[in-house]
Amino acid sequence: MSRFMSESRSYPILLILVIGIYGAYVLSSAVNVPWFDDVDAFVDAFLLFDQAPTIWAKGKELIEPNNEHRMWLGKTAGIVLTYMTGELNFKWLIWIQNLVLLGIIYLLHQLHGRYVWTLLIALFILTPQYHLSSNWAITGWQHIGVLAMGLLTLVCLLRYKDHLITFSCLFLTIFTMSNGMLFWTAGLVLLFLRRDWRLMLLWFVVGLLGVWLYFYGFDSSTNQQAFSYFRENPGLSIACFFVFIGNNGDWFKLLPLQTRGLIAGLWGFLFLSWMLWNAWRFWTRVPDAQKSEKLWVLVGFLVFLLGNALLIGILRARYGFEVMLVGNYRIYSAFFFGFTVLWHVWINKTLGKSTNQLPLLVFGFTFFFVSYFISWPEIDQRKRNLLAAAFNQEKEGIGLAAQRGSFLLPYIYVS
Repeated sequence: MSRFMSESRSYPILLILVIGIYGAYVLSSAVNVPWFDDVDAFVDAFLLFDQAPTIWAKGKELIEPNNEHRMWLGKTAGIVLTYMTGELNFKWLIWIQNLVLLGIIYLLHQLHGRYVWTLLIALFILTPQYHLSSNWAITGWQHIGVLAMGLLTLVCLLRYKDHLITFSCLFLTIFTMSNGMLFWTAGLVLLFLRRDWRLMLLWFVVGLLGVWLYFYGFDSSTNQQAFSYFRENPGLSIACFFVFIGNNGDWFKLLPLQTRGLIAGLWGFLFLSWMLWNAWRFWTRVPDAQKSEKLWVLVGFLVFLLGNALLIGILRARYGFEVMLVGNYRIYSAFFFGFTVLWHVWINKTLGKSTNQLPLLVFGFTFFFVSYFISWPEIDQRKRNLLAAAFNQEKEGIGLAAQRGSFLLPYIYVS
């Protein structure tokens, strides 16, 4: 009994340690320097919002596309921060988006209530492998934002019966980033599997309206080119799918690109096989009475992650394996790894079997520390580059590329 109590007390302490290490990374690496699309998504967005003459015009600015995405959440965060503090500080934007990430961890803990499970998933999610999301304002508010809104939407769909709140969350998720509409698809899959036909019909109609509004007046020619490439090279897209979901296993950055892609693809294949094996056990061995709404939330999120990987494999395959390995996309692989582990222990617990916590914790801590070891040189170099670029911008008028305040501004409008 005393051993059980000591182990139970150690899990919250270890979880705090993991969160503390992640927090130290975020606090030490973030700098108040905008980079490329940050200017359009935050600086220009604030100026346009501030100058908009009506409430309607201001609301329209919040959902105006930024490249291939609409991102109301990120723009709103930047605008609110600027009005509250009097400045648009990108370091603060990065810190706040990572608080949203910790909010995801908290929401997951609320679902199952076990500190050891929260520790397990945190070991895979709270790493700097995806520093080009967690340490870059625009990508962070897109990727972290859509994951947070999507998880909240699934929780509302399955655990609460207030349709107004649920469908409002669905709309907001769709407009957080383009892949947010895949949570609509995930919800359809869940409601179909649960045979909730009435709610499924409502979900379909409301989501379809949201998707239509998202693409209204939207330039989708790039996506059309990507689908044409997929029809000509389906094998490459399938390979990219496995590389994408397994890119957190890309630990050897100096190997040839093809070898790195092969290793990441193997990780993806192994984790996908593990996840599907547990899905088969969930469907065939878990009694319907034990398939709780909380467990269905996990199913829905995994459906989203797989659908997102498939879509990226189709839309980005023409750019090659290197795109599947970039730092901002690694956030989805991190979540896939973490949710697959949580899926396993939850299924085993439901079936009354051993949750294999000790070997999974050993694996998790190994993954966690290796991730910091291999990512830190990139993070440090990027910080140095940003500070040097900001210095050159201040002293020489160029350094942060063609953007507001530089003599290259006219070329933006020409291009």
